[in-house]
Amino acid sequence: MSRLAMSRLALPAALVLLLLTAAVVALALAPTAPPAGPVAPSVDPGAPRGAVSPGAPAADGPAASSTAAPAHDPAARALDVRIDGLTAAEALDGVARYARGDLPGHSRWLYRVSGFLHRHPEHCAAFAAAALVDGATGEMQALAADVLAGVGHGAAQAALRDLIDHSALGPAVRHRLLQSHLNLRTPTPEAADWLARQLDDPQVGPAAANALGAVAGRLAETDPAAADAALGRLQRGLNEAETVDAQRAHLLGLGNSGRPAARVALPFAESEAPAVRAAAARALRHLPDTDARAALLRLSTDADGRVRTRAVEALLPGLSADDLDPLMAALREGALGASAEGSLLAAALHPEQPHRQTLLDGLATAAAEPRIRERARVALLAR
Repeated sequence: MSRLAMSRLALPAALVLLLLTAAVVALALAPTAPPAGPVAPSVDPGAPRGAVSPGAPAADGPAASSTAAPAHDPAARALDVRIDGLTAAEALDGVARYARGDLPGHSRWLYRVSGFLHRHPEHCAAFAAAALVDGATGEMQALAADVLAGVGHGAAQAALRDLIDHSALGPAVRHRLLQSHLNLRTPTPEAADWLARQLDDPQVGPAAANALGAVAGRLAETDPAAADAALGRLQRGLNEAETVDAQRAHLLGLGNSGRPAARVALPFAESEAPAVRAAAARALRHLPDTDARAALLRLSTDADGRVRTRAVEALLPGLSADDLDPLMAALREGALGASAEGSLLAAALHPEQPHRQTLLDGLATAAAEPRIRERARVALLAR
């Protein structure tokens, strides 16, 4: 999948997501509690008319009141400490300032604004809108999408969808923003439904398929029926796909789910198109059954180097003794190639790799790439 570089951001995107993920985990460990005062209803566009997010007050309820948390509410109190007085205006203004690189203490702002949106879901829509003002850049929109995905509650997910749906966004930006769904820890059924509707859009369909698989995999923990519906949509799309790109996109999405539904990828391991065979290898990576492992071992000696690398990478996480012998035989025969050998070396250097000794021994003596042989020998001497 193509990715737009966020070169104008003050921090790399990976660090942004790391900060947001750490914040979400910290919140998940604390007991949850509703905000101190009632808030305006957070309406999900995918819900029936008149429905509001769980826990939100009725539409005719009072407006939000003071942000102060009761003394007996440790989770809300911790959020207030984290927010440290950040106002709605500062949260919204920070989107543009962060993208321009003139926001002092930007990492702290990310920490505070994500806490603010956790505490005040009623401001998520305005936060998304702040990235759509005149002169807004793709970097601003990518930042807003990543923050909303990191916050991740129902109101944040609805705001994320509204942001991506905005007519001002071009296909390249929408493609990038769709990938934010990969970071949702607790996706809603509405998120899966919305992604499924994007599959037919030729401009963003591949990105939607990629994200839908990951969303379905996580949704299976809370709503198995919704997850099955999403995976069924990907399976149908794969069977109906007429182009290499469409087949590849649906295969990658099914693989991202980590669910048995990805087993439909098996016939595609025999495709004439190398890109489809490589995607099939990725799709099979979470399946422990004999047929899937056999297909991956066959692909590990494929004529195409990309296919070999994807197959070896798919085998490594659950590498068994049964997989190891044919893989080492392929290594000795020079059938893997430098890229796949590099993947083997990376796995062998991991201290918790159960087959570390065997992998290093094989690479030190039989790797076709001299640098890989040398690295393996050095690792053996250091043990």
